[in-house]
Amino acid sequence: MKRIPFIFTTACALLTSACGSATSILPVFESPGRLHSAELPDTLTRSEKEMNEVLAAVGQKPAPTLLRVGHVLGAYREYAMVVDETGGRSHERMVDGRRWTRADHAVRLMKRSFHGYGLNSVELDVHVAPSGLTNIKPDEVVVVHNQPVWKTVDASPVARAFLSHNTLRSVLDAFLETRRSNAEVKLYIEVKAPKECEAFDKEPPAECRRIGTGVAKVMRTTPEDSRASLAFISFWPQMLRVVHDAIDAQGSNADVHDYVLIVGPSDPAAAFLVSLFGASKGKVPPFDDAKKKWLETTAWMDGVWASPRASKSVGSDVAKINRARQRTGTTCLRVGMSTYQGSAGSFESHLRRAWNVPENELPTCGIGGTKAPAVIESLIYDIDTK
Repeated sequence: MKRIPFIFTTACALLTSACGSATSILPVFESPGRLHSAELPDTLTRSEKEMNEVLAAVGQKPAPTLLRVGHVLGAYREYAMVVDETGGRSHERMVDGRRWTRADHAVRLMKRSFHGYGLNSVELDVHVAPSGLTNIKPDEVVVVHNQPVWKTVDASPVARAFLSHNTLRSVLDAFLETRRSNAEVKLYIEVKAPKECEAFDKEPPAECRRIGTGVAKVMRTTPEDSRASLAFISFWPQMLRVVHDAIDAQGSNADVHDYVLIVGPSDPAAAFLVSLFGASKGKVPPFDDAKKKWLETTAWMDGVWASPRASKSVGSDVAKINRARQRTGTTCLRVGMSTYQGSAGSFESHLRRAWNVPENELPTCGIGGTKAPAVIESLIYDIDTK
């Protein structure tokens, strides 16, 4: 019995270390820093101003064109987290004592982000359908956050109807239409990983390669002059690897796309807590030494995304990686920062801490070859309508 207070105290200490305070943990993982759509673009401008002030304080310059990325197509409350026999739903749990509204189609959400919100980039999640289904084509690439229960979805006309409007191909067609009038827009495609694809210290299993091939097939039917506006992101190096290899294997230039690793905290305890309390959004692996070494030695990788609150040492981590890349003549990684995990108004303080790197440890990875851990090329936003 005497061990209970010790265990409780230790747990609280870990929570506080990882998240700031034990009482604020739940809000951290419910995206309290999300922006209200009615307050755009003022809030976008404010976060960019905060970032510029942090950079100016350490003698660094902002990117000439900053990417404003709408997380989950810029629709926190309306994006398809789940697809089941009832169709697309934004969340699979109760929120504020009631279920959220049904999910909207990805194309509509994307168009609103570009034309209504003034964003120049959006992010979505994809899964690749398996073979052996009756009504859904094998290797169909669909836009949804959580992996569907494929047999349930295949048997449901309502679910299939929703997915027919939420294919990666349909989103790409609409994206390319937007790009004809605005060449600056960018689409980030998060490739989700089944459990067997999480390890990356061995050859990819067949299931991982199948997913990479499915995504690559969609890219093959995309005009070559538009492919540089399509980037691939994932928490899992293996998924980026199989997509890159599959695009290369079909004779296309795989390196025209950007490849970005989403990184969690370096501290294992903090990474565990992020996964534990953010389980509804998926597992967050630690940014461990193996991943850092992989980024140092994988020349075709282009960047990382991080939360400055959760990834407290991301500036130092990226600086070390980029120093190693420069020693081998490899291009510096660029960085995207999420603005929404901390409480509203805390982005600047978290970024200031995360980007605090001693000058003698800085590579020359800033704008124009100046000293900086990396160029911060994007800010990622959660946008809500309520």
